[in-house]
Amino acid sequence: ISEIPCDSSRFVRNLPAGPIHIRWSFDGLENGSFPAAANGLPAMPLVPSGGPSMKVPQLVPGPFGAAYDLAASQHGAVSQFAGLAGTSPRTVALWIRGHDLPSATAPEGYVMNPSLLLWGSPGGGGNKWNLALHPDGKSIIIQWGGSWISSPLPDGGSVLDGKWHHIAAVFTGRHVDGAPEIDFYVDGEILPRGSGPAVTPVNTEISSPSARPLTIGLLDTYEAGKTIVMPLQMDELVITRQSLSADEIRRLMETNQL
Repeated sequence: ISEIPCDSSRFVRNLPAGPIHIRWSFDGLENGSFPAAANGLPAMPLVPSGGPSMKVPQLVPGPFGAAYDLAASQHGAVSQFAGLAGTSPRTVALWIRGHDLPSATAPEGYVMNPSLLLWGSPGGGGNKWNLALHPDGKSIIIQWGGSWISSPLPDGGSVLDGKWHHIAAVFTGRHVDGAPEIDFYVDGEILPRGSGPAVTPVNTEISSPSARPLTIGLLDTYEAGKTIVMPLQMDELVITRQSLSADEIRRLMETNQL
């Protein structure tokens, strides 16, 4: 039996304490960007980007400290953080405040729902991860390339009523009969499991030439070649490599702690 050569320095000896995550609190700018705090992931900042103006990014009071006013700034933001790849479980959570949002029609004829954030490769094959809203805010949507799932708020409610709302989308990393298990939470309460053509497995692609890194608050109209900035305010964006439980999401909403 021959020995296999290896470099022991490349082995992980200490796992990160707590959930593997990255967070943008939007409490202020450092060198023109919003800094990130991270555990087990690269802490890549969000850089204000896109939109028709070069206004200085605007901050407003948020649920915890300051919040990013995309509407007043006329900017979204882009990070060098590539996102989470493959079939890994994940949770995306954030606070938003706004009113009805614009939408656009793609060249293929379908309506593009306003994107809160996205990463990955366009097209099919389950290669992207896009957290979106119906333009009236009455449904939360995840699109992952060739498939999507949507959950309506109860009693005709909307997260675009001019008040702050906490939104979370959780992918367990599991598929049942080919459909990924995805749950949505609004203000700490789980929504009924959604509907949609969830027939493509999740397989987020972050390394291809067409892949987009984490992008927030921008809707590309494609045919017009312009970028629409979502008229929103956003606070405390958290992405974890774990599927958080209902109790963990409620604690995050109430205390801003994982």
